[in-house]
Amino acid sequence: MSVAVICIVIAGIMVPGIVLEANQKSEHDHVAKVPKSYLPSGSVMAKEASVNLKLSEKLSLIDGQWDSTTDDAASYEMDEQDYQAVATCRKKA
Repeated sequence: MSVAVICIVIAGIMVPGIVLEANQKSEHDHVAKVPKSYLPSGSVMAKEASVNLKLSEKLSLIDGQWDSTTDDAASYEMDEQDYQAVATCRKKA
């Protein structure tokens, strides 16, 4: 009876590892196909932004004549390391 219990305990320890290893090996080289409806996040953002533009703004964007301004990011918009890196670069310039 104790031999049967020991065999069950050993099987309970070994079998899950063997099953996980077999799953890992079978899925290691598997690459899932991306659905055609998938858009990378940058494309989604550009698509969403262009919906709000007027036709004249879209044309100027396509022509490369878009007037844009950049604002410096505030300290709360960056993590501390990025903010310190920007501050250091500005001091050196």
